Amino acid sequence: MKVSVGIFAYNEGGSIGSALDSVCTQDLGEHSLSEIMVVSFGSTDCTNAVVHERARKNPLIRLEQQPVCRGKAASVSHFLAHAKGDILVMMSGDSELRSHRAILPLIDALNSDPTLGIVGARHCVINQGKRFVAFAGGRVWSTLHRVSL
Repeated sequence: MKVSVGIFAYNEGGSIGSALDSVCTQDLGEHSLSEIMVVSFGSTDCTNAVVHERARKNPLIRLEQQPVCRGKAASVSHFLAHAKGDILVMMSGDSELRSHRAILPLIDALNSDPTLGIVGARHCVINQGKRFVAFAGGRVWSTLHRVSL
């Protein structure tokens, strides 16, 4: 099966490169990566430049620029309408896949049960520093995980 990855970014110039690297190195087993679509919604930092640079080196990477920030929901809708893959994977531009086989278990879960239409992964915050905002963000994600179990 062909896999499309959508990465949603708003001013993620400092992290979008790592996000792209983590997707490009995925082991998808018998499946193939057909595209990596970065939807940049109104970014005013170097996000678009970083993606352009990566796209010159990897033809699977494509930048879709939305000149005005209409929010993440509009970016997700754009990806869903234009993605070409059989399986669609979505992630934020400030995230990275911490394993080279992070996507494969999601594909396997979808393939194991024909009644499934969507699966998700646990979002693990790795930058829980001593700053209050980082700590609070980590707590929010931990709480959301516990609620979803």
